[in-house]
Amino acid sequence: MKFDWIAIKNHPYFKKGLKWLRNAIIAFFALSIVGVIIFRWLPIPFTWLMVDRMIEQKWNGKPIVLQKEWVPIEQISDHLVLAVVCSEDNKFEEHNGFDFNAIEKVIEQNKKLRKKREAHQRS
Repeated sequence: MKFDWIAIKNHPYFKKGLKWLRNAIIAFFALSIVGVIIFRWLPIPFTWLMVDRMIEQKWNGKPIVLQKEWVPIEQISDHLVLAVVCSEDNKFEEHNGFDFNAIEKVIEQNKKLRKKREAHQRS
C-alpha cells in the first residue's frame, strides 16, 4: 500500500485543520502579547497558586475564599524583589535576559549525555 500524500494534502479536512492550527498559533501569540501589555499596568486578577489554594479549600470541605492584597512594587523591599527574580535565574543581573554561557554549557553537555538537560531557565 502506497501512501498518497497529495490526496491527503488536498483533502478539505486537512486544509481546515491547517487553518485552525494557524489561527490557534496566531491567537496564542496575540493573547500573550496583549496580556503582557495589559498586565504591565493592571494587577493580575489571580495566580495559579491562588487557584491551587482554592482547590485545596474545596477538597478540605472549607468555603472557597480568595484572599489577596496587592501591594505596589515600590512598597516591597528591593531584596525581596531580587530574591524572587533570582529564584528563577540567580545571574539575572549579569545578563540581558539570556545567559548565553549557560546555554552553551547545556548544549555541550547534551552532546555528551544520553539524557538531555533543558535550558528553559537560562532565558
